[in-house]
Amino acid sequence: MLIAFSAAWNFTCEIGWSGLYTINAELYPTEIRGLGVGWGNAFSKFAGIINPVLTGVIMDLSGGKYIVMVLIGTLFVVCAIASMFFRETRNVLKGKASTLDRKKSDSFVF
Repeated sequence: MLIAFSAAWNFTCEIGWSGLYTINAELYPTEIRGLGVGWGNAFSKFAGIINPVLTGVIMDLSGGKYIVMVLIGTLFVVCAIASMFFRETRNVLKGKASTLDRKKSDSFVF
């Protein structure tokens, strides 16, 4: 049972990360896209280092398992609500090097 839940958890996390990388790349203008996505990725790696330490400290408290579950659940709900306020970026020009900005003659023909 633990393996099944772990596999389902990892599957949903990977889907979430894929969507997050796509959204991050669309939110930043072309000139600073790499910088913005890089900072976001660096922050997530830092949080990945700190998270097990903080979770271990909280789990040692009285009722720590429940506190951790409530914190994780609350975080998921906050993220779900925040994702409803993302704006649509389809067909929106971002910076000078946007692919929508190119003329047909600029494309390569193979």
